[in-house]
Amino acid sequence: MNKHHKYKRGRGKRPRLTSKDGVYVDELADELGLGKNQTYEALRSGVIPALRIGRRWWIARATMERIKAGELVNNYAVPAQ
Repeated sequence: MNKHHKYKRGRGKRPRLTSKDGVYVDELADELGLGKNQTYEALRSGVIPALRIGRRWWIARATMERIKAGELVNNYAVPAQ
């Protein structure tokens, strides 16, 4: 295997995270009406489920929609009434 090859043999191409699948902190903060510091604290503490990719946080769009709808509070699903 060429030492400059981007991916290890047998793993295939890695999926790309696109803007239609999720959002980054700036967009999440704007959508929820939070400040960036509040948003980062919620991500670090696990209140908002997200992926840490390098130095960036990626939040699934479905998660953001559930938070906006009030279905997800403190990382727990709120039962439907």
